[in-house]
Amino acid sequence: MHTPTGCCDAPCPVCEVQTPLRNHYFFGKLMDVPDFDVEQAYMVEKFRRHHARLHGTGVICGLEVVAHQNPACRDRYVVVRPGAALDCCGNEILVIDEETLDITCFPAVRALIEQPDGADHLLLLCLRYRECPTEEVPVLYDECGCDDTRCAPNRILESYEFDVLVDPELPAVPPAQPQPPTLAWQASVTLDGARAVALHEGSQRAYLAADLAGGGGTVQQLWLSNQAYIATHNFATAVFGIAANGDGTRLVALVAGATAADPARLALLDTTSAGAFAGAEDATLDLTGTAGATQAWVMAIGANRMAALVVSGGDSLLFSVDVAPGTLTAVLDATLSGFAATAWALGSDSKTLTLAQANGAMQSVDLTAAALTPVALGLSGTSVSALAAVKTDALDLLAWTDQSGQRIALSRPDGTLLHQDPLPAPPVALVAEPTGRFGYVLMQPAAGNSRIVAVDLRRMQQGQPALLSNALEIGPGGDALAMAGERLWAVYDDGAAIAAIETTHCEDFLDPHPCPACPAPDCVTLATIARYRPSRRLEDPTVPPTDPLADAAANIARIDMLTWRATVPSVADLALAVRCMLEHCCGGTSAKGEQGDPGLPGQKGDKGDKGDKGDKGDKGDKGDKGDKGDKGDPGEQGEPGKPGDGLDWALPHICDINWKHAERIPFDAIAKGLVVAFDTPVMAVDLHADAIHLQVQHDERLVELPLRCWCDLPLSREDLEPGRLERDCDAQTQFDPGIDANGMATAVRIGQLILPKLVETMQGKPAKLRLLVNGDFIRGLHHDTRQLRALDADHIPKLVPPSPPGPPQPGKVPEWLQPQDERVSGDGIEGGTFESWFTVERG
Repeated sequence: MHTPTGCCDAPCPVCEVQTPLRNHYFFGKLMDVPDFDVEQAYMVEKFRRHHARLHGTGVICGLEVVAHQNPACRDRYVVVRPGAALDCCGNEILVIDEETLDITCFPAVRALIEQPDGADHLLLLCLRYRECPTEEVPVLYDECGCDDTRCAPNRILESYEFDVLVDPELPAVPPAQPQPPTLAWQASVTLDGARAVALHEGSQRAYLAADLAGGGGTVQQLWLSNQAYIATHNFATAVFGIAANGDGTRLVALVAGATAADPARLALLDTTSAGAFAGAEDATLDLTGTAGATQAWVMAIGANRMAALVVSGGDSLLFSVDVAPGTLTAVLDATLSGFAATAWALGSDSKTLTLAQANGAMQSVDLTAAALTPVALGLSGTSVSALAAVKTDALDLLAWTDQSGQRIALSRPDGTLLHQDPLPAPPVALVAEPTGRFGYVLMQPAAGNSRIVAVDLRRMQQGQPALLSNALEIGPGGDALAMAGERLWAVYDDGAAIAAIETTHCEDFLDPHPCPACPAPDCVTLATIARYRPSRRLEDPTVPPTDPLADAAANIARIDMLTWRATVPSVADLALAVRCMLEHCCGGTSAKGEQGDPGLPGQKGDKGDKGDKGDKGDKGDKGDKGDKGDKGDPGEQGEPGKPGDGLDWALPHICDINWKHAERIPFDAIAKGLVVAFDTPVMAVDLHADAIHLQVQHDERLVELPLRCWCDLPLSREDLEPGRLERDCDAQTQFDPGIDANGMATAVRIGQLILPKLVETMQGKPAKLRLLVNGDFIRGLHHDTRQLRALDADHIPKLVPPSPPGPPQPGKVPEWLQPQDERVSGDGIEGGTFESWFTVERG
């Protein structure tokens, strides 16, 4: 085992790039020690330059850091497995044997134990290259002296030592991680008492609301691009919130009542000219029951519809209002008794509104329903200061900030917590990118200026520690945050700070750049341990990741080999990765980009219809036999089993095809492609070559054994065309390509390009084809709940009438799904594979 002080007292080797120098040989040349030093240095430095410039620094393989096998030792010991690494100078570090490290022996950790401060610390476990002189031998001749007892090392051992650093200075972004945006101050707008902001990219207008020094409120209209002033509109009372309508021609301001006994009201402003904006209000609307309002917000929920939320007397009042030129019309309203809202967020569907109050209780409202009926979500016990909807491929998630707990969290729409991470200061506002990739948090520390920070929401979805950008200071009293394009507007006491969001694109890494610098051999990071305190157990990470706050409460610190550990993949690793990408490519188009990874699973669907009564419970076990073989008393009969959830026949299904299963089909019948119809809309993006396979059968030979194989035909995007049918669930009618506004289709046409080529290739011979549709990867609308559920595609169709759950029909053999019959695919369970084969022949 290598001790914290290393294996020797030799100084660190030099790490300088030098001009290569090698020996020139000729007959009669006298070779001395400097000549051999040059010979050796030439080869050593060449390898180092090769490693450093072409491969980089980090772990090559192995060197996993894991918890000690004995739980009683985990408060001080970790185990490092054998492996190899390269430091930034190109030195190769080789660990042959497994090492057990006592982290309490390292000086920085020992100091922390001797003087505990009760705070969390970050430990960085690293590996450093060392050269250790060894095998001392006598120096037989020393031209610089006459001491014949001098010794010198006969060998140099290339070795290593471990080190543990406490709260080291780390780069802004961990190695080998996607970089969060960099936030840079671009401009500012001065407006004392600023409180709210609204941005409208279509009209290129920005609106900034503030409290007037003498009372009342004001809203300034500015150009979004250069923050140039356009006009001002003043109010006699304070402005709670502002929002622009869909085309930006109107601005709605939510203002306080004239007195505490008066209700809050909405005011409609014409934004089409400076004079109209500064002039009289186009319309006003009193919000009934909102007298004495203490907090309020307004947001656009459609092209010409607004939602207003007002907190008054410990209750929250929600209003839906139509906006038209010169009019404001209340449509719906609801009262949330005993619910004092602190934040709200609108989903990407523009209809699901989520509200939260200070204690973390959340409620969801469908704004398109006939009545605004809040539904409680399963999340509580937190201090929610801001909410944002986070878009994913599957469903919206909720990002929320906890002001007292000083953290950011990610949840499912039903309130199920996915991940949470601490923030460096108490958060007050939050906004998420439209793509859901990054979120931006406005934080207000107890003293000093407020700050903005970017948070990697995608990593939080994956259960990994959130990466934070640089923290940009803006000024005192942070209050609100808004985003337009690549700009953030952060509102504070003195006005608004405009921050530029500077992102790094993947191709930027291939641009010209300087050679990497390395003034001294670095310590290669193997793992980090966040939130370490003396006596905390050092445990391995779990899948899925545990809650870091729960770990801290349980006196656990997790070993992290992902966040700050750099890796140097071998050529073989890169080849495997490239081959894997080629085999699984491509889901997108050149215009829209490749399809991303599958999103998080959707919400749990409603409970299915009640099934038949369950089987009776098992009888109790028989009693033990008595002495001499006497039979024991029988046990009591068990309780009847609970009724099952039943099968769900309302899932999406395949309801028609345009060919006959297992028959010979003339090519002319399918010349325009195979058509598969669905009985409810399905996601068009799921209809790709990884979910739908068209295969042809052909003969092969393995040595002397004849084989009959199925091979996938290469289906292009044009060979998988989503669309609709002239008559639903009738694959023989006209197929119209295209998708609806929600990106959904009710049919797919397959092979319209590849089938003619196949028939031509077969040169008049029949071709046996097989179509596979993998329902596990195709999402459609549930017939009852209208939620996204997996396609019930199992190729055994249910009978008419259904069976199961009814009793089997004696003598009735299920037929395969045929064109234009009344049956559908499926067995009442999500997923499964639809399979059909047939023979195509010309003529």
